[in-house]
Amino acid sequence: MHAPSNYDYTHTSPQVQETFELFHETLYLAVRMVDRYLNRKNVRKLHLQLLGVTAIFLASKMEVSSARVLFTTP
Repeated sequence: MHAPSNYDYTHTSPQVQETFELFHETLYLAVRMVDRYLNRKNVRKLHLQLLGVTAIFLASKMEVSSARVLFTTP
């Protein structure tokens, strides 16, 4: 299942962002990850939630890593 190129993810963004208290950049990075993955692979509808949660996890880890670099640099 490929997401249409004009699919609007923003209808769920505010709920996800508020629930997980994400920065805007983290959420958009996760959406970009999902979009790029769906453009290359077929994913069953059953696995879309797992894909989304995994993308949020990875984007959050990248956020933490980049924050560490910013705050520990002399």
